[in-house]
Order: sequence, then C-alpha cells, then structure tokens
Amino acid sequence: MTDKNLRTLAKDYSEGKLNKDGYRREREKLLAGILAGTIEVEDNHHTTFLDTSEQEHAIPKDSPQAEEHRFIPGVSRSNIFPAQNLYLVGGAVLVVLSAVIIVIYMLIREPESTFKVDAMINTVPAITEETYIVPDTYIIEDLIQRFIQNNDWSENSRQAFLENWETLSPEEKEQALALPISNQLANLIYEQLIEQRALYQLGDRENSLINQKILVDFAWQIGIDDPRITVKQPEQPAPIETESNGETTVAPGQAAESSQDELTIFAEPPDKSGEQEPAVETKGEPAVTAAEPSVTVQQPDPVRTAAMAIKTQTPVSKYACYPSLARQRKPYCRDNLGELGKGPTLAVIPEGKYLMGGELENEQPVHEVVIDTPFAITVHEISQADYLLFCQDTDRQCPAQPWSDREYPVVNISWDDAVSYSKWLSEKTGMPYRLPTEAEWEYAARAGSQADYPTGDKILISDAVFTDIKELTSPLPKSDRSVNRNKFRLYHMLGNVREWVLDPWNDSHLDAPGDGSARVNGDTNYRVVRGGSFADNMAALRSSAREKLPTNNKDIYTGFRVIQELN
Repeated sequence: MTDKNLRTLAKDYSEGKLNKDGYRREREKLLAGILAGTIEVEDNHHTTFLDTSEQEHAIPKDSPQAEEHRFIPGVSRSNIFPAQNLYLVGGAVLVVLSAVIIVIYMLIREPESTFKVDAMINTVPAITEETYIVPDTYIIEDLIQRFIQNNDWSENSRQAFLENWETLSPEEKEQALALPISNQLANLIYEQLIEQRALYQLGDRENSLINQKILVDFAWQIGIDDPRITVKQPEQPAPIETESNGETTVAPGQAAESSQDELTIFAEPPDKSGEQEPAVETKGEPAVTAAEPSVTVQQPDPVRTAAMAIKTQTPVSKYACYPSLARQRKPYCRDNLGELGKGPTLAVIPEGKYLMGGELENEQPVHEVVIDTPFAITVHEISQADYLLFCQDTDRQCPAQPWSDREYPVVNISWDDAVSYSKWLSEKTGMPYRLPTEAEWEYAARAGSQADYPTGDKILISDAVFTDIKELTSPLPKSDRSVNRNKFRLYHMLGNVREWVLDPWNDSHLDAPGDGSARVNGDTNYRVVRGGSFADNMAALRSSAREKLPTNNKDIYTGFRVIQELN
C-alpha cells in the first residue's frame, strides 16, 4: 500500500513541494502501479460488509451458539459459515470493481496521461515522448484559490505564485484564465488598485504609483486582460477662484490628467464614457469645459479646405486640423503627405492664458501670456520615421541615429534642420507648420498647471523619462505608453529629449511679448531648448526651465516637435 494518492500529489504540487516534472513522475508511478497490481488500492471502509439486517442477525459473542461456531483447526471457515463467506466474496468483488472504476475514471479524466506498464503493454494506448500531461482543473483552481484566500500581496507571495504559474504551459494558462476563479483574482487586483488610488488622493502619490505599477505588472504576467487594471492618477479637482475683474482662474498645482486609455486617433464614433475635459481658462470668460461632440471627426472648414487645395495638390485629409477640435474629447488630427503617406499626429490645444516663468534669474520676470487662438502641436517629438520621409523626399542625408527603432525621437538635429523640416511639411500639406515659440511650448507643457511640473511640485518616473535613481542611456519611443501624458494629451513634453523652439536666446524674459509670439531680439547664434532630456535630473524638467544651445548644435539629447497654426 502506498502512502500517496492523486489528491496528496496534487496538494504537494500546489504547495510547491513538488515541481511539475516531479508531479508527473510520481503520478505516472502511482497509476502504473495500480494498473499493474503492484500498488494496492486503499480500501477506506470502516464497517463490515454486512448490511444492517445482517448485523441484526449476527450471533452475539457471549451466546451459547457462539461456542458452536468457533474455528476448528484444519477446517475451512467457509464450511462453517457459508453465508458469511458469501458476503466476503461479494466484498472482494466490490473492491476489484472499485479499483477498475478508479482506473477508468483516471483514464477518462486525463486522456493525455502517459505511462508504460510492461504487464499491460497491449491494453494501454501507444505513447510518445511528446505526449503532454495536463494537470487536473482542480489543481489550477487550487493554486489561484490559495492565493485569493491568503490575500497576501507581499513580493514573496506574488513571486511564489508566479513561479508556480510559469510551470504551466500556454494551453494550461489559457485554460486557467477561462475559469470563473480567474475573474475573482482580477477583481481582487482591481480592489487593490482602488486602495492605492485612494492613497494617491491622500497624498502618498509616489508609493501609490509604484504599487499600482506592481499590481498592473502582476496582472500582465499572469495574462489577465482587464481594462480596469491600469496605472491611474485620480482626478484632483482644482478649486476655482473668481477674480475681481470677473475672470476665472484655476488654482496652481492642478493634478495631471488621470486618463490612461490608449491613444486612439481618429475614432469615427464619439466616446460616450462621460469623461470630463480639463477646464481651460479663456480670456475674459469663465473656465470652459469642452462639450461632448455628436461625432469625433469634424466637418471640414470650406475656407480652410480651399486654401489647402490652392497651396498644394495633395488631397486634403478628412482628419485635417481645425480649431473646433480643441473642444473635442479626442482632438487629434493629421495631414496627408501625398504619396509619402501621413504626416505626424497632432493634438489641437485650446486658447487660454497662464503665467510664464519661474524662480531662476533667466526665468524672470514671471509674466502673463495670452494665447488667443487654438493651435495644433505634435503629440510626440518628431520621430526618426517622420524625419526619414523628409530626407527621402529632399534627397538629403539623414543624420546617424543612436537607436535602431524608427519610433524613437530623431536626434543629432540642429535648429536649422528642425526649421527645414517644418518648412518642408508646410509645402507638402499646404498648411503653416513651424517650431513652437518658447511661450507656446511652455503653455503646452504646463497644460493648465502653475506648479513646477504639470503634476504639481514633484515629478515621478511615471510622468517623464529622466535620470532619477540611475543614469538612463536612451529616451522612449512614441510606441511606448508607460509614461503618462499631460492634460493636453501630449507625451514627453518633459524629459525624453529636450526640444528646439523658435526663439533666439535671451538671458531673461524681460520685454518678452505677452501674446505667445516669438522673441524678435536676442542672440541668434544660440537658440532656446526646453523640457530637459533622459540624461537630466528633475530640476531640468521644470516647466519653466530654459537652456541655450548653439544653433548648429547636434547631439543625442536634443530633438524637436512642430506646431500647425490654425488662424
């Protein structure tokens, strides 16, 4: 009799006492022994095979008849108790039938199980080395159930679960994720995310975002696909103050946009999820919240379309940029480049005003800037793929790039190169493209915030790519969504690569225009770069931070983005 059975083996496997290979070997030995007859099937009966009526008629031990029925040496008990012998034979038959039923059940439950039994080689299906043993469903359920019951979210607990999970084949994982208990696990992970988001609102932002990322990674490694399980910064409602002149302002330090949904460009039907747009301060009017459109794709402006048709022979894109997109939930637009394909994706930024500048001397004086008209700005920095079209169309040599993926920002670009690209884009589309002014850039980067960063007085690694704990050696490609966008739906305005703007360098904001236009005076041998790069620390990523570079400078830390005027 063996001290192991299938259930004890399954329990040892789920508790990690047996690995997958060990579980298979022990189970094959057990099944093979049962079939070969070398392992006796345990009989768990605790009473005699006599039924109740038989027991009632059994001879009492102390009765006179008991003496007559004692064993006589050399005489078979069956000759003395023929009726009881019949019951024993029947019991033996039941034992054999039980063993047969168990074997048949195991064969039906695990049709792919493999084992070799020499004594029964002709009765066992042929097997191969590739035949795979699929663990019973209850083993997988037990693995998940134990984790749910323990409700232990420590690193050791998660790691132990993942180690057991990785012993499953892709087919087994798919089978497990189809079980109802997997939905319970997804719900439990979501509940943990809700708790972490609540901590974010209570002020523990850094730990909250780190723990959210851990939970999302845990779900991803398991294979749970649940749109609720994302890193999210809960909306921080900003107090609205009314000034004496009747204008409405949004308090400084307003939190960054909480939405982490995938960037969806040019969706035909509107999204009715009820997401509210950020309040945007407008000159002389209360803060306005964009209304939900009846359709996301706007009807073309006939005047603007006619102007484009005159300037270029390129067909007008139905996703062209219009000022009214600034009030849409998904304000994305994109122009045709004819046979070259599509231009870079832009987001339309609403008009508004803000206080430009900061605490450092070259960021003084802080002054009000009013943006009268919406403008469109590229959602990401111009990528290597974007710039390659320009090089191919103008027969120029593209600069060498340090990263092979064409989704990375194009670098080793001088200010003159960036200006040339924007002029080429204007010629191909018929629309006015250029570098952003320094004031436009800071307005787009702040996205309604007057704090040091769009997220407040501190920026996290979930908000920008910069050197924090360890030195980074590259930015992120635009295909990466691990860093949050700002409230204007723009990625990598801070960090990643610093960006050329239109203005010549000035040592301060003294006499800077207040309408968002570029400075006309200054040292044209140097141009302004904004935003900081992946190699910079947190201080260089402040919304007001400024640097100067020689106009002909080319390095791996500097790229650019462009805007389209929507006058």
